[in-house]
Amino acid sequence: MDKKRPLTERELKEIVDFDEDIVDFADESEGEEEVIQYNVYDSESEQSAVEDSNYTHELENQGDEFFYIGKDEENVWKSTPVSFTSKTRSKNIIKILPGSKGAAKTVSNHLESFYIFISNEMIDNIITCTNLYTENKKQNFARDRDCKITSSTEIQALFGALYIIAVKKGNRVDVRELWSTDGTGIIRLRAAFSYRKFLFLLRALRFDNINTRKERQNIDKLAAIRDIYSDFVKNCMNNYISGEFITIDKMLHPFRGRCGFGQ
Repeated sequence: MDKKRPLTERELKEIVDFDEDIVDFADESEGEEEVIQYNVYDSESEQSAVEDSNYTHELENQGDEFFYIGKDEENVWKSTPVSFTSKTRSKNIIKILPGSKGAAKTVSNHLESFYIFISNEMIDNIITCTNLYTENKKQNFARDRDCKITSSTEIQALFGALYIIAVKKGNRVDVRELWSTDGTGIIRLRAAFSYRKFLFLLRALRFDNINTRKERQNIDKLAAIRDIYSDFVKNCMNNYISGEFITIDKMLHPFRGRCGFGQ
């Protein structure tokens, strides 16, 4: 095997001189700032500019997600919320499904559904309180037939008439038009009772004992409807489970004067 011969002094000097030339060239390039000018009339420059302008559009439709670009053209907003891998808190886990429960699950028609929330006991209480008010007002009527006491059948017919009027969008129609006999009225209303009896029942309808109301109003502003209101809320809680998205809102009614039932 041949051994490599050592370099001569001349060869070593040539190598050193060559390295010094490379170092000098690097020093000169570092001392001056490199300036690059683009030819705006060059077709390749125009193509790159078009690609830069279309970058936003491509970013908006990138992949399966959709993005929104801010006005500053820097901030990027996702159209869908970012998924979190953290564990859901126990208080946010719904363990009871919304819907009917108890006796409400066994109903088979609309009338049974009505009695689930407006029970016969509530109707009997309304009849008792209404007849008590009617007896106190009999002296103001010339004929006894114009101020007769009511019954369970009549009160249920009154509720049905109110439902029919609401379905027919007749809440702002004159009552005499609803009982009209020229073909424009509602036959079912005339079959139940006269419009005078209908107006009398609406006027005499009571939900509490009128003789003891003043004493109860001193401690309860809702004394006039407290019993039936409590029973209705109880029936709702016993027969229906509200969902997770239920909200409690308010409704403003036009009213002149003082509001006596504000708690």
